[in-house]
Amino acid sequence: METRIKGVVPAIAHVLLWILVASSLYEGYLVLPGLHGHSLFSILVKVLVVPMAAACLYFWYRYRPPGALALFAFTLFVGIVGVSYLADKNHSYPVEYYTFQQVSAWAILAATWLLARHRAFIQTLWQVGFPLYWAATIVVAFFEIHTGHHLGASSVHGKHVPTAFYYDPNNLGVAIALILPFVWFWPMAFKRRTAAGIGAGILTLLLFYVMVKSGSRGGELALLVDLAVLPFVLSGRARQVAVGALVAGLAVLGALIVYARSLGPAAAHHLALSKLSRIPDLFRGIPPRVLPRGVAPSSSFIRWNIYRTDWWAIRQHPFGLGPRGIDYFMQYWVHHGSPYNTFGVSAPHSLWLEVTANFGWPGLFFFVVFYFAVVVYAWRAAKSPDPLRSGLGRAAFCGLVGFVLGSFSPSSVMIGFDVMYVALAFGIASWRLPEVEEPQLGRG
Repeated sequence: METRIKGVVPAIAHVLLWILVASSLYEGYLVLPGLHGHSLFSILVKVLVVPMAAACLYFWYRYRPPGALALFAFTLFVGIVGVSYLADKNHSYPVEYYTFQQVSAWAILAATWLLARHRAFIQTLWQVGFPLYWAATIVVAFFEIHTGHHLGASSVHGKHVPTAFYYDPNNLGVAIALILPFVWFWPMAFKRRTAAGIGAGILTLLLFYVMVKSGSRGGELALLVDLAVLPFVLSGRARQVAVGALVAGLAVLGALIVYARSLGPAAAHHLALSKLSRIPDLFRGIPPRVLPRGVAPSSSFIRWNIYRTDWWAIRQHPFGLGPRGIDYFMQYWVHHGSPYNTFGVSAPHSLWLEVTANFGWPGLFFFVVFYFAVVVYAWRAAKSPDPLRSGLGRAAFCGLVGFVLGSFSPSSVMIGFDVMYVALAFGIASWRLPEVEEPQLGRG
């Protein structure tokens, strides 16, 4: 009886951690009735975060498992977030929620790190948990595209755009670029791969369609980076196919850009085509901060002035403005004569600048150490002969390298963007997973 209890308690704990990671993808949507709007994920975080911290310390002390550097760096980052929250005078709900989101991100990473001791939990998370989320994203986005009814703020200059779970077309496009490598390598989670390969192909086409309809240039550029680094994690014929896909992707994108620009003024196009037609503007150098009289601002001009405002805030506050500080900084200066006209936009539009502006150079340092430690883990795991480790490593490496560029697009990637942390968690898991060699399955 005692032995059974000892076995049941860890099993329940592992199931709860699995549900925590899987439900994080629907944070804000899987709301429990009678709990005043709290989601399943937020409840689990509040209940499990302290036990998880104790478990992480115990397992690190006892076994020294891989992946601890990334988790430790992110723990220090969250510590800086907590100190900045306590030091900040603004403890309104948006600031409190933003701070909780960073703790939630730690919970996703820690839960996956703990689960990675047991291959079955990570394998089913990739086999079942993540695909359900892909399907939900596609269903919601298709609903929004074809009905005009939306679940979030989903219009740009009066034009409806799909947003799925992201509230913003840029967030959706960049998220899809982050997701797609996990779709491509999804068959490696199975022993029999034919059906999964067909499913991965269908999911790729559907997600690509949603990305095009979102009109997210950041997502499209991030996807090109995904394709550009894909050959480095492949070998043989698979590498040749990846190079061909990259060339084809560039050709298709180039043709679409030429077609879109041939239609005349971008304002007259459909939203996706208008964004495509403006891609060449990204490579015309840094625009001046002030436009000549009568010249309408492009999205590139506005974004550069947003980045200038971000950098201005960082120079003035090298130790950070506190949680969501850059949002309030920009909102204030929009109405008080900012030297950089952002035309009312008050979102930082960059993960890296947002982290620096909110939590200062120390916060950026620990976040960068964390992020690129995970990229290195994924790169090393990609070389493993074990299909599960290799597949997760390849997917995480491609998606996270692409996201380095793509994260300069979303309006606010640190809120409602838990899929980013799930991808990072998979990168940590790929390095910590116990290796099972199956050389007969190949590395293609």
